[in-house]
Amino acid sequence: MEQNKCVCNQCGNEIMIHLNEETIDQDNNGKDVVEQFFVCPNCGQRYTVMILDEYMRTLIRMRKRPPFNRKNNEKIKKDMMQHFKRLKEKYNRE
Repeated sequence: MEQNKCVCNQCGNEIMIHLNEETIDQDNNGKDVVEQFFVCPNCGQRYTVMILDEYMRTLIRMRKRPPFNRKNNEKIKKDMMQHFKRLKEKYNRE
């Protein structure tokens, strides 16, 4: 299967992934909280890929900042996954 395809867990249809973005909230500082997602065209199942708030954007910038440090990178990646899980729960996304 190509990298830009997946199989829908709901209906089994092969999906060509077309990433969409939608502002779903604003934080306390008025900055957008953006959900990146794709939708199965067959059954409408929505798949959240990422939710970006200011903290998540900061973590992404930290990972891109040189010099590369494997230990630090792994810690940031772990923080990103934990924060993403909290955001998915907060915004009721699967």
